[in-house]
Amino acid sequence: MTLTLARLVGPSGGVVGIDMDVVKIELAQQDAREQDVGHVEYRSGDAAALEARGEYDAVYARLLLTHLAEPEAALQRMIAAVKPDGVVIVEDLDHSALFAYPECPAVDRYVALYNEVARRRGGGVPSQHRKQPHGPGRGRAAGPDRARRRRYGHYRRHVGDRLPP
Repeated sequence: MTLTLARLVGPSGGVVGIDMDVVKIELAQQDAREQDVGHVEYRSGDAAALEARGEYDAVYARLLLTHLAEPEAALQRMIAAVKPDGVVIVEDLDHSALFAYPECPAVDRYVALYNEVARRRGGGVPSQHRKQPHGPGRGRAAGPDRARRRRYGHYRRHVGDRLPP
C-alpha cells in the first residue's frame, strides 16, 4: 500500500512506511527499487509509538489496530501526527459488519477464533459490538472533533483515485 500511496502523491511528495518487522521492510525496499519508486522511505519501528507531531498530510493504517492492546492510544498518536487539515485513514476489522444470511456457524466460529487469537496476543477484539451493527467507533474515543467514520462491509476498498486536498 505504501507504493500505491507514493504513486498517488507523485514524485514531488514523499511517503514513509513503518513496520516493526525488519524482513517486511527489506522486502518493501526491494519492491520500491524494482518499481523505480524513489520518493518512499521505509522505517523499522512501532507504529503505536509514533512520536511525530503535525508532520504529515495523511496517516494511513491497515489492519493495525486489531493487533494492539491499546488501539485508542495509537489512533491518538496518528491524529497528532497529521497537520491540522490532515487526514487519518484507518482500515481495520469490524466484526459487527461481518454476517452471513442465512446464519452460518462457520462464520460465528471464525469470529470467535480470531477474537481469541487477538486477545491471547495482547491485541484488541475487532468489535465487541457484534450484535449492534452501528456500535461505538474507536475514532470518537481518540478525538470526536476530528473523527469521521465510514463503514464498509467485509469487502473494503482501498484509498480511491486520489487523496483529499
